[in-house]
Amino acid sequence: MRAFATQKPSPSGPRLRLLAVSNGHGEDAVAAAVLQAMKKHVQEKKGWLETKALPVVGRGKAYVRAGVALRGPLEPMPSGGFLKWDPKLWMDDLQAGLAGLTMKQMASIDAWKDETPGTVGEYDVMEGTETIPSVDWDGNAYKQAILAVGDVVPLFMAATAGGSTPFAFVGCAKSEFYERLPDGSFYEDPASLPSRLLSPTCTYLPHERALMMSEACRLIAPRDEMTAECLRDALPEQYRDRVVSLGNPMMDGVMDENLPGLNARLEKIPDQVAKVLVLPGTREGEVLRNWEKLLKAAKVAAQLCPRIICLCPHPPAWDIVPFEAAMRSQGWFMVDSHDGFTEFQLVGHEECTLLWFGGGFGNALRSADIALAMAGTATEQFVGLGKPVVTFPGEGPQFTEQFAKLQERLLGKGSLILCANPTQAGSAVVSVLQDAGFRDSCKENGRLRMGEEGAAARIASEIWNRFVDAQ
Repeated sequence: MRAFATQKPSPSGPRLRLLAVSNGHGEDAVAAAVLQAMKKHVQEKKGWLETKALPVVGRGKAYVRAGVALRGPLEPMPSGGFLKWDPKLWMDDLQAGLAGLTMKQMASIDAWKDETPGTVGEYDVMEGTETIPSVDWDGNAYKQAILAVGDVVPLFMAATAGGSTPFAFVGCAKSEFYERLPDGSFYEDPASLPSRLLSPTCTYLPHERALMMSEACRLIAPRDEMTAECLRDALPEQYRDRVVSLGNPMMDGVMDENLPGLNARLEKIPDQVAKVLVLPGTREGEVLRNWEKLLKAAKVAAQLCPRIICLCPHPPAWDIVPFEAAMRSQGWFMVDSHDGFTEFQLVGHEECTLLWFGGGFGNALRSADIALAMAGTATEQFVGLGKPVVTFPGEGPQFTEQFAKLQERLLGKGSLILCANPTQAGSAVVSVLQDAGFRDSCKENGRLRMGEEGAAARIASEIWNRFVDAQ
């Protein structure tokens, strides 16, 4: 944690304290992208910004990578935040202290409101990168606001624990596409009937809309245009101007990294070789199982279409040993390792290779032609780039059959092919690679479902306009 000097410069421009509250790994990444965009926007405005983040689920790694100060308590739950996919996980989390953790987090938000800017608060975490500006805010007027990202949980926390503190809500967890086809008609799904009876015109339920109508709420940014339109229509007229369609900040996280060795290797791949992105997710407890299944699918694809290269980016901290063991058991053997990547070859298929490398997610997403995926955020980003994804259910706790079916609705059959098993998925990869018309249609579907890049900057600008300039 940064030590503050006794004599600190006094800021003269507009000042804003911003606390981000998010409940999920993908949601943390979205919030971190908005906070980074906020920093750039504030610099252009010649103002001052203090940012802190309270990750409701997990340890906020996306915030740490973005250099945002963390606020606690940080106590990961067994479910990892995927409660709605499996009711049994509710009991696991409750037994692990979910109720008490929630109360502590509410207290953390309440305490933040009254803390002196530029100081270390009671709930601030002594880890990560501290970015509180080393300036003296005392005696200077400043504004403060909460950025709630995710679903009803951070929305509720901002509206209640935040008291009268104004807040913005980025609703990246809900979409009308879960319930509707692109033409607006509903899926024939008995399971969604109760929610449709409660809220027949909007995916946001009455209690969620009530929180959005609280006096403190100033901005609501749904994840896509259809969801924004339905929410506006469902709100009383005096609240509709709070809803603005600004795009999905997930697309701002697809950034190339400066990895010369990897980039040079990717550039050497001939145009005739199909580049297949392999995404097992990153969740501990299921990622290795997902990886084994995806390798089976890749092997089937290689047998049908020998000229394939699999791109396998992963978090740099991952240990290759268990993943390599899975590769060897399925006939992949190492042939090269240098410049930050390791190359494997499939026995009996000399033109089928696999590149394993730490980092470089953005590089791989932009380079690949198609993805074999059992992931959440990365799959959405790949579809947003206008590219096809082949997937199939896993054992969970995240990537279950229910999750995969909902992901198919969210992203659309025009981009995501949901298969029953790895063998079917491998065949589907080859079919899509041979169907240029389908791949072209993925581009328009990706824009419809995920929007254009630049959403984080647009949200940051809107926050500044509504919380600083307009007050």
